[in-house]
Formats: sequence, C-alpha cells, structure tokens
Amino acid sequence: MYPLLLPIAFAISLIIMLSIVIFSILKSIKRAPRPPSMQWLKQHGKRVMATVLQVTAEGEWKYGGRFSRWNAWEGRYRTSYLFLRKIGVSCQFISFSKA
Repeated sequence: MYPLLLPIAFAISLIIMLSIVIFSILKSIKRAPRPPSMQWLKQHGKRVMATVLQVTAEGEWKYGGRFSRWNAWEGRYRTSYLFLRKIGVSCQFISFSKA
C-alpha cells in the first residue's frame, strides 16, 4: 500500500540514532580533563621557567592482596601483583613571571 513508508522510517530512525551517538561523543569530549588554559593561568597562577636537572624512573612490585586468580598451568590460585611506576623530576627555577 505504501511502498516508501518502510525505507523512510528506517532512514529517520538511523538519523536519530546517529545524532544521539554524536551528541554523547561530544558530551564525553567536553568532560575530558584538559591542561590549564592560558586564561586560567592569567587568573590564578604564575609562569615558571626552570631547567630540568635530573629525571629518575623507578618501578617496584606491590602485593595485591585482595584478589587471587586461578592459574590453570600451575593448578593453584596465584596472588596478583601490581607494578608501580614512580617518576621524579628535579628542577632548578630560573624565573617567575606574572601570568
């Protein structure tokens, strides 16, 4: 009776679903943390110029006591371990300037 009714309804539903997906993606992008902008620096902070003297990177294993996982190869439960990374930066300040 109405041969174009089904394709038109499909096209409209597709457009609505795509607009919802695009809206949710744009909303999540706006929520993502961003570095402070220049305007924020002008209102709240100071610019710092510094020379990097030393960068250290360390790592260590930490016992993760909450969870244990079944290891089929060994036939027993294994406790989980986490690898923690630590990075330290030593700097010497050269100058401060009001932002």
